[in-house]
Amino acid sequence: MVKKVTAEEMAKGLSMFCKKFSKGLYEEFAPKAQVVLNTKFDDARLVTLAREIWMINLWIIAKVLGPDHKTLDELHKIYLSSHSNMANTEYGKSSFPREAEKILHERYKKYYAAWDDKSGGNQSVLVITMLEYMLNKGQPDERLMNAMLTFEITTHVLGMMRAVIEFRDEFEVTNL
Repeated sequence: MVKKVTAEEMAKGLSMFCKKFSKGLYEEFAPKAQVVLNTKFDDARLVTLAREIWMINLWIIAKVLGPDHKTLDELHKIYLSSHSNMANTEYGKSSFPREAEKILHERYKKYYAAWDDKSGGNQSVLVITMLEYMLNKGQPDERLMNAMLTFEITTHVLGMMRAVIEFRDEFEVTNL
């Protein structure tokens, strides 16, 4: 039976869903990436990796739920409010979310451009683009053309897409 929820409730559920998938990918991927790149990531690089994983997962949700704008708007509000909560000043409370939104939109633009509707499960360009942002500040690096890294991200993207579809099918978003 399909459960009726508001867009805000659906967004909260998707946010928890995103958190779970982000944590899982981060815990599995970070050690493998360090081995492949033959380097130990410092705290700043680990924070960047975690943030980029969140943005990947938000993009996956947006890709799957494309026409469900109200839910996506609510999900983005949740994401951006977390940036406001990190700030210690009034200026930061407004500037952090604006900068986070700008970066998120840039990633979405890059990921949508890299997605190949005709390739099915072979999303090599998308995965390399994601790896570049996760591990190299958006810059190319031949070390990222690694089967272990690309397989890990490809599997994650396609698996999470399937999971989001299954999750979303359990609910009907209404105006209650």
